[in-house]
Amino acid sequence: MFLISLREKKFSVAGYITQMLFMLSSEEFILKKRFQKILPFLFALSLGCNILALFMADKLIHYRQFIRHIDTSFPNEGLRLVASGDIRAAGLPNTGVFIGGNLPRYWFFPKDFSHHIVNKSGVEESISLTRQRFHDTVIRAGADFVLINAGFCNIVTAVRQGKDPSPMVQGNFEVIQDTVALAQTNSILPILSSLPPVRPRFLLPHTQKIEYSSKFKKEENAAIEQFNNLLRDYCREKQLAFIDFHKVLSDENRELIQKYAVTDGEHLNLAGYTFLTSFLEKELDSIFRKSYNH
Repeated sequence: MFLISLREKKFSVAGYITQMLFMLSSEEFILKKRFQKILPFLFALSLGCNILALFMADKLIHYRQFIRHIDTSFPNEGLRLVASGDIRAAGLPNTGVFIGGNLPRYWFFPKDFSHHIVNKSGVEESISLTRQRFHDTVIRAGADFVLINAGFCNIVTAVRQGKDPSPMVQGNFEVIQDTVALAQTNSILPILSSLPPVRPRFLLPHTQKIEYSSKFKKEENAAIEQFNNLLRDYCREKQLAFIDFHKVLSDENRELIQKYAVTDGEHLNLAGYTFLTSFLEKELDSIFRKSYNH
């Protein structure tokens, strides 16, 4: 009797263990099935987090470099005069003012630059504001010549807002004509210059990977060239001095040369400004030689 009851207990314990193992295996199976269902989601989440971390790290590195690019790359070792009439007060011969928005904004000139130029451009300045400030920044300052590179911000803004840039291009050109007439009335030599091209942005700017915004950049470049052609023809017709920045900054695709561009595709880096400073010096030498010969 005792043996029978012991056997029954053994059988009951063994059955209990078997039942527990079966339940555990069933639960494990269910858990595996559930895990398999959410596995693609977890993988996608992990991949997304890694991409986001890479993107943010790249952006932070780029931002740090861009701030250093603005703050330290272009120390204005040359003329940095502020008050109205400062050029006349300094008594410097053949001194000019550089006005406009995008290109001149971070362009300062080294001590050994052979021409006296005061940079009085504005941050993201519209061409209408450049014209409004002309009396204070150029005429009252006592400038002998004015180097004009204006209209870029208006054209780019029109394209990004989905507007037809042609009316803006024509409006810019009319403002340029008015500015030239104002300069000549005040015996100031106007020197016009072409707007630089742009190139696509990078999604990862520091590593320069994954270009985007190509469509907008192509439209911006087309509008910029339309404006530059108007300037070029106008200067040829009126026999005005013209400096073609666009020509020397364009690659084979008529885009901004990559080695001269900050990764936003619109501003120049130190290499770009260094190159352009040398180019501008030669162009001004040529312009003033022609002026003196006449």
